[in-house]
Order: sequence, then structure tokens, then C-alpha cells
Amino acid sequence: MTTWTAIGAIATFLVVFFALYGEKFRSAIWGPKIEIFHENALPYNKEAGHKMDGERVEGLYIRLKIWNKGHSTAHGVYGKLTKIVGGNEMKGFDTFDPTILKWVSTQKCEPINLCPRDEDFLDVLFAPRDATYFKILTVDYSVGSQIKFKMDSDPYKLYISIYSDDAPTESKIYRLTFDEQQYFNCAKFEEI
Repeated sequence: MTTWTAIGAIATFLVVFFALYGEKFRSAIWGPKIEIFHENALPYNKEAGHKMDGERVEGLYIRLKIWNKGHSTAHGVYGKLTKIVGGNEMKGFDTFDPTILKWVSTQKCEPINLCPRDEDFLDVLFAPRDATYFKILTVDYSVGSQIKFKMDSDPYKLYISIYSDDAPTESKIYRLTFDEQQYFNCAKFEEI
């Protein structure tokens, strides 16, 4: 085999290889990449009002920051609370259906686009002042799905995933705890 034949064979192999797998390499290096952030401080935990049953109720929002650290736009990004486990017996809630979370910027659950280095916040839950429960923040609730959960000194585990049309799915599990007084602003939300 001559040198030119070997070069031709290698070049043909590379052309076929990049035709089959080039898009995967390009998206892995230059595509969108979603990251999830939370700290138990402003603006993630924020005291503000919320409209419930036609009234404005003060309480605590717990939010996640969703950031596209990639080099291209992430299309169709949305967050989903897939499962809640916890309370007194650390069991799943049979009446809870996975639900799409609400974006802070649009106050809707519809997917959004995140440009490179762009960020937005997802509302996860709201704990009203002078109440013994917290509620998951979404626009639509499935029929029969539990939307209010008792504030409990035992922890809850919330399973959250961020999906996109063109970025890899990012999933995390968070522990939600309240202290013995179960006051609305004593909530701690920590990744596990």
C-alpha cells in the first residue's frame, strides 16, 4: 500500500465518521448545556405576595436558577417536578402527578428558549405565612393531584428535571425541611 492510498483511506474514513457522528461531537462541544442552581438566600428564597383564592397572601417562594452555560441557544426548556417523597413516613404520594413548573419571567409553564449565558428562574413552591402547608407552583393541576403538602419537621425529597429540545436533561434531588415551629420562612432547600 502506498502512502497516498493510506491517506485516501484515512480521509474516506474521517469523512464517513464525521458524517455519522459529527453533529454529536459539535453539540457536545458547542451546544447548549443547562445547569441548575439554588442557595438558601435571595433571590432563590424570596418573601413576597402570591394570589391565592382571589386574595393576596404573603409567604416564601423557593426558586431554582436555570442557566444555559453552553455556546448555543437551548430551545424548548422547561422544568418538571417528577416526584415528591417524604413527610412523616418518607413515602411517595400516590395522588401526586408529575407537573410542569412555572417560569418567573413569563408566569407560565410553557417552554422557553435560553440564549447562551442566559438564565431564568423557576418557581418550585410557595409557603404561605401563618399556614401549615406549602404548595407546588404550577398553572394547571391534574385532576385529583395533590397540590398542598403539610409543613413537617421531617424532610421531603423533591425530584426535579430540566428538559430541552437540544440540550441534555439535567436532573437533581432536593431536600426540603422546616424547623419545629414550621414557620413559612424557616424552609431549607438543599441539593442531595
